[in-house]
Amino acid sequence: MGVAIPLGILALVNKWYIGAILVAFIAMDNYNMMRSGEGNDRPQKKAESAYMRELVSEAAEAFGSGDFREAYRLCHLARSTKETMAPKTQQRMWEILALSAVELGEIEEARGWLKRAPDTPAVVDARSKVASLT
Repeated sequence: MGVAIPLGILALVNKWYIGAILVAFIAMDNYNMMRSGEGNDRPQKKAESAYMRELVSEAAEAFGSGDFREAYRLCHLARSTKETMAPKTQQRMWEILALSAVELGEIEEARGWLKRAPDTPAVVDARSKVASLT
């Protein structure tokens, strides 16, 4: 749009009426596109998938009932799925995955998950437990 105005003025000054009309149409099209929001290439924030919330919720229930293998499996499933996950849900998933890995004795794998997990009291305890095993 910034180039269209000077070109339109230049066309009018030099009596290029067809060029001026063409520039006016281009300018109007650009103006309409800006108002409508079309052509906006900025990524839109995606809503969290209900499926992801459900997976992490089921993993939390399994972990709470002592079924660490199922919690571990569900977290891996959530981690490998390409659907959108809210940061809060993702932090909860890392926590459950790390704690269930420790409970299952997957110490080497747990080290990586513990780095991603939030600093909750349970995670801090698990980190010290893993560190003492080294």
